[in-house]
Amino acid sequence: MSSGSSLIDAARRGDADAVRAHLHEATQRDTRGWTALMHASARNFAECVKALIPYERGLADPQKITALMIAADNGHTEVVRLLAKEESRLQNSDGWTALMHASYRGFDECAELLLDEAGMQTTRRKDGMAPGSTALMVAARFSRPECVDLLRDREKGFVDSEGHDALWYAENKGVNPNVKTSEVYRDPRVLKLLEGTKDVHSDGGMGGVESGPAQTNIEADPIDPVPILPPQCQDDRNDSIPARPNEPRKQGRDAPVDDSRLRMLQETLSKKNQEIDQLKAVNTSLRADIDERDEYIRILEDTLRENEKRHNELTDEFSALKEGSTALEDHIGQLQQRLANTEEDRRLARNEASEARARAEQLQRENAERQNVLDATKRELENSRRQLRETGEERSRVATQLSQSEESCRGLVDEVTGLQKQVEEGKNEQKKNAALIDSPKAQLAKTTEDLKKELADQKTRIFILENENTLLKNGSLIPAAIQGDLNTLRRHLDQAGQKDSSGMTALMHAASRGQTEVVRLLRPLEARLQDGRGRTALMHAVGGGHEECVGLLLLEQDIVNGEYEFPEDIATKSYEEADGERKVVYEKIVSLLEKKSQLPGLPKNLSEYHLTAVLGKGTFGVVYAGHGNGRNVAVKVVSLGRHNDEERRLLRREAEIFPSLDHPNILRCLGTGENDIDDTYVIVTDLCCGDLRGEMNRRKKANSSYSDQEVWRVIREVADALTYLHEKRHVHRDLKPANILLSSDGRCVLGGFEVARTLGDSSRMKTTAGTPLYMAPEIHREEDYDKSVDVWALGVVAHELCTGELPFSTVPAILERGPPAIENRDGGLVDLIFRMLSKNPERRPTAREVLEEAEREDDTTPDTRAFPSLPESMKQHYSLKTSFKGRPNTFKAVDSMNKPCTIEIVPRPEGPSLLNSPTELKDLRHQNVLEYSCVTDDGKGRVFIVTAWHPSTLQDAMARRLGNGEIKQYLRQLALGLEYLHGKGIVLRSICPKSVLLSDDGECILGGLDCASFISDAPCKSVGEPLRRPPEMQQGSTAYGPSADIWALGLLAYELCTGKLPFTTEEQVARMDAPPPEERDQDLVTLVLRMLEKNPERRPTAQEVVRTLRRR
Repeated sequence: MSSGSSLIDAARRGDADAVRAHLHEATQRDTRGWTALMHASARNFAECVKALIPYERGLADPQKITALMIAADNGHTEVVRLLAKEESRLQNSDGWTALMHASYRGFDECAELLLDEAGMQTTRRKDGMAPGSTALMVAARFSRPECVDLLRDREKGFVDSEGHDALWYAENKGVNPNVKTSEVYRDPRVLKLLEGTKDVHSDGGMGGVESGPAQTNIEADPIDPVPILPPQCQDDRNDSIPARPNEPRKQGRDAPVDDSRLRMLQETLSKKNQEIDQLKAVNTSLRADIDERDEYIRILEDTLRENEKRHNELTDEFSALKEGSTALEDHIGQLQQRLANTEEDRRLARNEASEARARAEQLQRENAERQNVLDATKRELENSRRQLRETGEERSRVATQLSQSEESCRGLVDEVTGLQKQVEEGKNEQKKNAALIDSPKAQLAKTTEDLKKELADQKTRIFILENENTLLKNGSLIPAAIQGDLNTLRRHLDQAGQKDSSGMTALMHAASRGQTEVVRLLRPLEARLQDGRGRTALMHAVGGGHEECVGLLLLEQDIVNGEYEFPEDIATKSYEEADGERKVVYEKIVSLLEKKSQLPGLPKNLSEYHLTAVLGKGTFGVVYAGHGNGRNVAVKVVSLGRHNDEERRLLRREAEIFPSLDHPNILRCLGTGENDIDDTYVIVTDLCCGDLRGEMNRRKKANSSYSDQEVWRVIREVADALTYLHEKRHVHRDLKPANILLSSDGRCVLGGFEVARTLGDSSRMKTTAGTPLYMAPEIHREEDYDKSVDVWALGVVAHELCTGELPFSTVPAILERGPPAIENRDGGLVDLIFRMLSKNPERRPTAREVLEEAEREDDTTPDTRAFPSLPESMKQHYSLKTSFKGRPNTFKAVDSMNKPCTIEIVPRPEGPSLLNSPTELKDLRHQNVLEYSCVTDDGKGRVFIVTAWHPSTLQDAMARRLGNGEIKQYLRQLALGLEYLHGKGIVLRSICPKSVLLSDDGECILGGLDCASFISDAPCKSVGEPLRRPPEMQQGSTAYGPSADIWALGLLAYELCTGKLPFTTEEQVARMDAPPPEERDQDLVTLVLRMLEKNPERRPTAQEVVRTLRRR
């Protein structure tokens, strides 16, 4: 019969998966007032009970019966064990507890779990027992000797409201649970156990009532036990607890009156004494409550004072904010005034254009008039020529008149000459007029074009000002970049890559304004993005004439804008148009952009990256900016050509150590390779914002010092990295500010592993390496040294952070003098630095001791980093509490039931991923697979993942050497998880120590399912660290199968056995060039090597791994 609730129906069936799927119906009840937890408890479905406890614990039906009472009444020991901590010491409407129900039924195992309820008494008469009855009395009356034995010492001396104790009930109202009869049953086992709990007369009488033979009936109340379960939910058990009719009480033999009265008085006195003791206990309890309430009142008063103080502070903050708002309104008014001025400029430009058009029309009219004069002159010249011809014809006829006409002729010739000059002048004038006409036309065209361009620029500036005003009001990454606020920037780095309505990023805004430090911070996150017109941050820096920003953004110089212009083209055009000081600036920028670096080639296995610019040069190679796989990277190229074989071996050490390191405070290696053509080896890493040396120099120039907490933070993060290195038996040997890089979120990241070395069996070394002023005295003395030299170098860095100067300026000072005093600093900080700078290596603390001390100090400082905003659909269900150190996108949170969980923010996957199928991901249920309760896409390129709370990882367990048994146990648990996933058609694709979580009881749990995909998805992009990818992926395969997970599990097993990866280069992975683990069981070594087979088809399945480990 259906209850109307899917959750209750599932609980009645014992379907735990269905119960978990319908937990949103928790607290619903059926027609009898029963919850799903009560039904599951009645039927002994422990798995369902586990799932329902957090949601329905403490709920009761209309008779105030709880799930614990139901389980105790049915003798379900396992369910009672689960509920005892959640629902103990509750009473039903008759005052009965779960312990009384267990005692009533004789379930001593359940009673033993409920001893916390011993001493509680009923409130109403039930089953012939007066109010005030205890569980011992119930057990004594209903002949439950095991429960009597369990309770007699805990409830000895208790009496009910009528003065009867457990022995009285056993002797006068005993019931045989196996036989239905109205006769009193005295169980000898119960009576024997209760002997000594009260004085008994020699004749067997009790308290003035004479005991007759066992067959004698004594007046007994009718027994009417109220069943806890409804008829359809009760177990099939044969209750034979007798129910007897009322019978008249039979009188015993009369005892002497005086003795009887004396005994009654003694009993009365005993009762009164007990009542007095109880009242004293109550009085003591009340006094304790009063003292507790007084303390609570005092705390409330203190809290009130603190709240008043906080109110005053908030009032001051509000006033400050109000003043800031007024300043912002003034700024908005200025912007509006600038906008009005811009409108006035546009009006004046329109007037100038109208005047230019009028002038052009006037010039055209003047030209027409000159043309008319020229035509008239031409006509006059023609007339003169015609007259000249007529004169020539008449010359023969009027020869006689020639002499007379000579003078006229000369005059005519002079006139013709004058006319010719006039014609020439007319032609010249015509040319001048034509030039005058053409000039206004060109000028007019140019003026119109300039006006259009100026108008477009004005509109752009107005739009940017309006957009900037809106952003300043809202507050985010972009306005922080505009204002150069580095602290706010670091709190909003999760918004990196977002654009405003014009398509500009925060980096573009910073570049256009010359915010050098902002550009340095945002360059790794937003470089090579383009706005709506195709312009990059470099182009904005060129347009603004900011030379330093241009130098930081050279990695974008190969990108063209929407008009197919390179940054160099834009700079050249700006140089031609500029004058004065601006021309000098653009000359430098053009020169900077014209310097084309000769970029080296990359090995074939790193062909997905391409180099874009030179970032810097070091002792061991050149560092380039690069781009590939959707991210900006740093590419270090080390030339091997000028070194001998031994030097080549030393230079390759970084490539051997680097890829095996995995720590949030160590620079992440994305790939390595060798280029035989150029004779170089290449390391690809994350691109950082800068290094500690540059930051220290900038602060020193700005006369700004590091605070104590900032120094503690640097010490903690670097010591965390050193602890990880030293536990892997690596020594850095060149720790200095230039090798401490700064990530975009402000973390210190350790790099510069060129001279790092792995300790041998002696744990000491002798070769000299490092930077002299950061090297420990024992290195300068050419003595043997160990990993403590890294602690010395950290002490030097910390001293320099505190004082702004190196503690030792020469090598003799390092050998002979102590460190100079540090003034106006925290005493604990100074003491730690001086211990790290101890000349005696044995007196220096270890890196772990430094880390622990720094964590104690650093934990006192609250995390000021702002939490990201959750999507609207998650805000009502989850709230963020704390962040993980070193894991900027992972947070501890609590759900609506105040249950802890983990929220991780990851980019939306581009290719096949299980994140694209959140329903299947959330349906996964296995004890060795991480439980995903929520997967939400915020629509901004981010996915919010909510998982169960497991703060410890397998990487934490690997800090010590693990035994063979522990390794096998871990492998078996992980193989069980893989067997479950592969059975679901899912391949994990990435397994590493930090993605394997540990439960509270040490059980391994597979995490990292955000990288997983379905086996049917192909092709799939390679994920995870390069050295953890199987050989088939190294050779170009794009199809992940279950055998790829087995290879990754074998690699993890190898690391558990040896503490390190078997490979240092991707070429070794492809060749499967790995030595077998040493000093381990042969069967374990054999299994590991089988999982690391180069041929995927020869690797065992997850099921075979489980079966092999079970046999062993």
